[in-house]
Amino acid sequence: WTENENDWIEIRKEILGEDSDGSDEDGSGSEAGAEETDDDSDEEDEDGILVETQIIDASTDKQITKIHDMSEKDLINLRRTIYLTIMSSASFEECAHKLSRMDIPPGKEMELINMIIECCSQERTFLRYYGLIGARFCLLHRRWSGAFHEAFIAQYSTIHRLETNKLRNVAKLFAHLLHTDSLSWSCLSAVHLNEDETTSSS
Repeated sequence: WTENENDWIEIRKEILGEDSDGSDEDGSGSEAGAEETDDDSDEEDEDGILVETQIIDASTDKQITKIHDMSEKDLINLRRTIYLTIMSSASFEECAHKLSRMDIPPGKEMELINMIIECCSQERTFLRYYGLIGARFCLLHRRWSGAFHEAFIAQYSTIHRLETNKLRNVAKLFAHLLHTDSLSWSCLSAVHLNEDETTSSS
């Protein structure tokens, strides 16, 4: 039993990278190892998926471990903030002002656009509120009008999956953007009406 215990201690030292020797420190080392595993599990529970990368420092020849959070917690917080801003604003001007002050990072424009479309589709009837927010963003900067253009193509390709009420609200939202010339009419190039490609669902 003693030989196996000594082998286990050596293996544990290799895995955990413990430099201390001696049997009296083994007990404290095992407690520290248990605490480290508890901390790691807690951190993993809080953050979700973690990715570790090891960097070797040339000056000290020690490995530095960097942990990257892959759970997209920032993205979830961004979506929550956008949703709460849209639903709590008194007017479309207030909402557009708050959303434009959020400094949404480049590449995340579709998060805002999809949230506007999703909120609009959830209403019982179409509200001009969402159309006016979309129009304001389209006229605000070219990156928003480009994002709405991409959203139109994506929505048109999957529109047959929506319920009747949601379909009506999304269609009225984009009709409002086209009517106010906020969205370029070139987005209709995604619509193919011919004998070969047109079906009952499209």
